[in-house]
Amino acid sequence: MRRFKAEEIQEIIEILKKDGVISVPTDTVYGVCSQVSSHQAEENLRNVKHRPLTKAFPVMCADLEQIQEIAEVDDRAKKVIEGFMPGPLTVILKRKDGVNLSQENLDTIAIRMATSDTLAKIIKGLGRPIFMTSANQSGEPTCTSLDEIEKSCPDLDGMLEGDVSFGEASTIVDCTKRRTSYFKTRSNHHAGHHRKIIEITRDILACMGIFLYHLEQEIWRKEDNVRSIESSPNYT
Repeated sequence: MRRFKAEEIQEIIEILKKDGVISVPTDTVYGVCSQVSSHQAEENLRNVKHRPLTKAFPVMCADLEQIQEIAEVDDRAKKVIEGFMPGPLTVILKRKDGVNLSQENLDTIAIRMATSDTLAKIIKGLGRPIFMTSANQSGEPTCTSLDEIEKSCPDLDGMLEGDVSFGEASTIVDCTKRRTSYFKTRSNHHAGHHRKIIEITRDILACMGIFLYHLEQEIWRKEDNVRSIESSPNYT
């Protein structure tokens, strides 16, 4: 499988335009991506991961302006985006009417902001956001190297070389909720620095009344009052 260098992004853009699927490094974990406006591209991405239709794909945008093109960003959400993105954070926002995304049945979108100049250039060169999800088979541990990705996802159209920083999935902040609830992460020996960031972020967001939980969630119980997120789209 071909491995692309950062200076070869134009070739990656052309693959994505043709509904291809590429693996890329992000700040959190290795991801696999496709363009968002093609049903065929979404299907190809699902086939690479064997991901069920019940799980929606997060979207990665180049910048705040692109986020505002596809989602409703109120003052509270804007504070979160400007304060913590780009970074190891995903925000759930209400989808704008008429937005051309292949996931047409959802009224919310889980959004990340490009965490490197290379990813931002790919997205801007493509002219639209990209679906971004972890590099693995659905339900299995995320791959931690290009060799693992190639073995786990042999149907990819290529891989972008590069390293990740945290090695742990991003934390999700649901900006469509008014009530604050917490879901703590599972113990992870890789968490270290990332956990400190999340604890600080959680406390700040709690003051803003924002619902916070983590991709690797384990329900936090307080006085046997468990708040369910089953009604929310599953972006994990």
